[in-house]
Amino acid sequence: MKIKKQKLKKKIKGIIILFFFVIMFFILGNASINVWRFFIRNDMNNTLIYKYNAFRNLDYQVFIVENEFINKPYIEMNRHYITELVDYINLNIGYEFSGVGDINLIYHYKVKGSLIGNLSGLSSSNYHDIWKIDVELIAEKNNDLYGSRFSINENIKIDLRDYNEMVNRFRQTLGIPIDAFLKINMIVNIEGIVNDEYFKETDNVIINIPLGVKTFHINKMVEENQLKEITKEETKEKEVGYFFLIYNLLLVLGAIFIIFIYLKRKWVEESYSVYQSKIKRIKKDYDFRIVNILNFIDLPEFKFIEVSAFDELLDFADEASGPILCYENNVNNDLQTWFFIIKGKIIYRYIIYENKIK
Repeated sequence: MKIKKQKLKKKIKGIIILFFFVIMFFILGNASINVWRFFIRNDMNNTLIYKYNAFRNLDYQVFIVENEFINKPYIEMNRHYITELVDYINLNIGYEFSGVGDINLIYHYKVKGSLIGNLSGLSSSNYHDIWKIDVELIAEKNNDLYGSRFSINENIKIDLRDYNEMVNRFRQTLGIPIDAFLKINMIVNIEGIVNDEYFKETDNVIINIPLGVKTFHINKMVEENQLKEITKEETKEKEVGYFFLIYNLLLVLGAIFIIFIYLKRKWVEESYSVYQSKIKRIKKDYDFRIVNILNFIDLPEFKFIEVSAFDELLDFADEASGPILCYENNVNNDLQTWFFIIKGKIIYRYIIYENKIK
């Protein structure tokens, strides 16, 4: 019954210790995260300074060569087209800026074409350009105004046969299977000043035209209409003050200190337990030869000789035909147990130190 109670008591103690560590590490973790957030959180506030709508306009007709299958000169947009029957594409590409108020604006734009080839059979996420040729379709143009609206319109004639012939020559000459397309990009750079705040924006109007295929469809790559907001970053005051930081720092340090004290105490208890076990084992094995004494008088005529093992002390005790004396000493809070014999004016001593127990 007594053994069962001891086991139950030990189990309850273990649960309490486990619960204690869970609470301490929870406090330590939560407080550490709060301190980390205090220093790294974004203290910049985005302030709205201007809004505008970007309208991207695309209109095209695909003109075809004279043939026996189609009896009209062109095919409307948003259809599928037979590459062999295409003569050229008449593309109208435009952009319109519409802001919420009159401001000083500068805008410059250009239209660039890029013939791009990727290895065939790859997913779009693994595309890497292995061939690219850039062509200037519309040279850069610049304008400025005071207002809230401007519009751009350009007409481009795209001779698709020339681009398809380049793709076919690449495949036949190098023997590399590629998926190719013509990317047409109107790049619009906008600069403005709102309430002495300068801003710069870039918008794009993009279409992709597949090349080197039997049939194709022209793909718009951006939204036609888009509301855009221009903001500036401003430093904002920390809403949670330094009391919050100090409080959490104290929690972190407190939790660390408590855990440290507990582990240190545990280490001391274990060291003391090992120290006591070692002494008890010696006393038990040699009880008939050991005499415990309460006081020790250190006389000047005595000379101490330290021995490194208890077995050596036994040899000297056999020679002296006397008992082994045991004295517990406390030197500067360091527990020591002396086992020694007196032979004439020489004391042979074996010492067990608590703070040297591993």
